[in-house]
Amino acid sequence: MRTFTWVGSHNIQVQQFLTLQYRMSSVSNWHHKGPREYYSKCVEMFGQPTAISNKRHGFALWKTRGLFNEHILRDEDVKHCVPRNHHDYFYSSIKFFIPKNKVFDVLKITGSINYDGLKKQLTARCGGIGANYATLYLGMMVANGKMSIDQVKQGDLYPKHISGELKTYEEMKKAMNEMKRHNHKQYKVELKKDFAPYAFTRCYKPKSKGGKKTRKNRTRTKVEPIKIEMNYLG
Repeated sequence: MRTFTWVGSHNIQVQQFLTLQYRMSSVSNWHHKGPREYYSKCVEMFGQPTAISNKRHGFALWKTRGLFNEHILRDEDVKHCVPRNHHDYFYSSIKFFIPKNKVFDVLKITGSINYDGLKKQLTARCGGIGANYATLYLGMMVANGKMSIDQVKQGDLYPKHISGELKTYEEMKKAMNEMKRHNHKQYKVELKKDFAPYAFTRCYKPKSKGGKKTRKNRTRTKVEPIKIEMNYLG
């Protein structure tokens, strides 16, 4: 019985090793160690990627449902010294509308947060999923007015949320799901618009190309009265 158990455990370890080797072979040509090693963790969380490029400066993309709409792991090394020295390469994105008067406050939280006004997509780039949760949580809180950027800065809330000091990642995830549902209900119309409200107020309309004149574009011609002079002969 002991021999069978040992062999079974050994086989499981071998299988795990081979699985890890197989996963690593998918990014074997990536240059940077951080994202190359984090790839296996991503596969555990999200399954096989939707798209992948196994070459230097390559990437792996996961299109997902639920809170996040996509994750991207890039073969890059973005140095960041806040809240401590680390390296960024993992992106997580959420479909979330941000009112134009809140966009720049959200961007002030950290250099690791970004907002695409056309996609209505809020993105965090950190060194792992946990830090992305914390970054996006603060972004969503500031965007919907539940927290001000002054509170974030004065309370040093960014590093405290990154470390999980104030909330667990599960607590943040639950709150983020609720904020997303409320946001999509409140801004249902804005989420469908094809322009960024902080840049434009409406879509451009094509100019009229001739055709039937309308009351607005009809040219009016001023008619000068005819002056008639009559000479009478006496």
